[in-house]
Amino acid sequence: MSDTPWSRANPEARAFLQRRIAQFGLVAGLISLAAIVFRIGLAAVYDYTRKELIDPSLLWHWAAATILCGVWLCARRGEPSVRYLYWVEGIGLVGASAAYTIMAKYIPPEAEPGLIAAFAISYILFSRAIFVPSTARHTAVLGLAIAVPLLATVFYIFSRADPKPFQQMGWDASSSTQLALASSQTAMTAMWWACTTAVCTAASHVIYGL
Repeated sequence: MSDTPWSRANPEARAFLQRRIAQFGLVAGLISLAAIVFRIGLAAVYDYTRKELIDPSLLWHWAAATILCGVWLCARRGEPSVRYLYWVEGIGLVGASAAYTIMAKYIPPEAEPGLIAAFAISYILFSRAIFVPSTARHTAVLGLAIAVPLLATVFYIFSRADPKPFQQMGWDASSSTQLALASSQTAMTAMWWACTTAVCTAASHVIYGL
């Protein structure tokens, strides 16, 4: 992270970077918390609150939100160095993305866990692209790095899923294998994640021109 354009930032630029990374953590954390409130509210409406509260996927959802709020708390205090700020941002981004990826393992395959995780992580990367000064190349590298465990997890989930429940979605379970199901779902997730990475990369370039 020492090769960023902000490595030798003056005090004003460092303060600007600090505010932006804190804002990234706050906005992404609030989005994650809002999604948790929605999940619990939906569970209350349809009378499965207790089951939802002990669902492992919700616990990992909480973990992602906590990590992102931690970025805000760590970045908003004192006058930390640029290196420290980028480490906080990087660890927060990777940690929250990992938590959402693990969350997907506890969501039933029929509910499209890969796409749920990809969309959840996309809001983190979108928030980062908007708030955190970065080169387009650095944003693209982060997007590709997140894709590896995400797609591996999606393939793992569907390689062990029963194809039969997918018949109602038009999937020919009678003649298809788990491998085919896993490959198709991984490809679908990869397509959407590629779009997310491309848009975030463009946003970094357009907003900051670094």
